[in-house]
Amino acid sequence: MNKLTNEILAYAAGLLDGEGCIRIETGKGGKRAVSISYWLRVSITNADEPIVIWLKQYFGGQIHIHQQKNPKWKVSYIWRITAVEASNFLKLLLPYIQIKKNQAEIAISFQEEKTYYYKHRDQNIIIPQDIIDKRELVRQQLVQMKQEVGRFFI
Repeated sequence: MNKLTNEILAYAAGLLDGEGCIRIETGKGGKRAVSISYWLRVSITNADEPIVIWLKQYFGGQIHIHQQKNPKWKVSYIWRITAVEASNFLKLLLPYIQIKKNQAEIAISFQEEKTYYYKHRDQNIIIPQDIIDKRELVRQQLVQMKQEVGRFFI
């Protein structure tokens, strides 16, 4: 990865504020999973491929191509980063994020709690319901914040 300057971090924060999404996703962890899984995902979507390539060069992650159903619409490129990498990305950008700062702080806290939990639990124990409930509450909090961000700028 390339050297990160203040200008690069500020530009990436602007992309996140304008074109990005901070979310906690849910799903089953695999065929043998007994409980629901929660994970942090940060994505930035743009119609200009060089932007997402730039993000990958500086911050890692993956790029996905989304073909639009309407042939008149441009293809969109989605840069994604998950879990600890997503949290680290948000920590780097936190001083520069303007609009989604509260979302970023909640996401970082979510990932830190999750990482701590996994380091200190017995690997054979099913995730307790109170931990699942707490993660769902944080996920819902982020969803609610997204709805309020739009009202802030009206």
